Amino acid sequence: MEVGSPVVGCLTGQVVDITSQISGYDPITYDYQLTGNGLILMDDELMSVSQSGLYELKVKLKSLDCYSEPVAVEVYIQETELLIDFDFGVQGTGVKDEAGGGVFPSDIIQFTDLSDDRAIKWEWDFGDGSFSQDKNPVHVFGKKGDFNVSLVITDEYGCQQTISKAVSITRSYRLMIPTGFTPGEGENGTFLPKQKGLVSLELLIFNIWGEMIFRTEDLETEGWDGTLNGKLLDAGLFVYRVNGVTTEGEKVKESGKFRLIR
Repeated sequence: MEVGSPVVGCLTGQVVDITSQISGYDPITYDYQLTGNGLILMDDELMSVSQSGLYELKVKLKSLDCYSEPVAVEVYIQETELLIDFDFGVQGTGVKDEAGGGVFPSDIIQFTDLSDDRAIKWEWDFGDGSFSQDKNPVHVFGKKGDFNVSLVITDEYGCQQTISKAVSITRSYRLMIPTGFTPGEGENGTFLPKQKGLVSLELLIFNIWGEMIFRTEDLETEGWDGTLNGKLLDAGLFVYRVNGVTTEGEKVKESGKFRLIR
């Protein structure tokens, strides 16, 4: 007699069917007896075992009085639900939505498993045709859109749980404009908009009378140093205009005022 063991119930309070694991189960020809955990179960009673533990299974022809040598059978029924969860965010910043500044196609997204410690296997589907079996994978989506990311965990008994969460890639660019600068003072020594996701950039600076005093199309520019014809200008308000094109061909136009501080 061959019996698959352990017999597993993945739901709390579940009953398991031992007969489904007995090769050639035939209650017409044979008698079956399962003993253990204070129980003695006969024949079709083996279809509704509700206690975990180690049991002994014996079988005999109905025409005989003696049972076969016992075969050990382990029954495992989850006592507590297998819990599953995960979190995600841009690697290094934790940004996950517009409230944090938006997520870009080129951002590396760190996924962190928060599931039950009983999990021994992880299967990730990122919703874009990519997959991973790492516990805490990273992924780059490479394009804007909403992606349904799912995780399946498996414990040592083969029990599984699944969860899905939406990851939204919302930004093709980021442009951050300072409100002022102090010429020659470290990182704040030039007026330099910080950008991500632009393939071209035009920066223009005007005085308050509308006269252009600085212009560059260099993406690697160090910005405006506060001078005109080599002379440092007086403190005051100036106007900027930024024209750019994103990696997806979107045109960007922003303008505003900033202060030169001395």
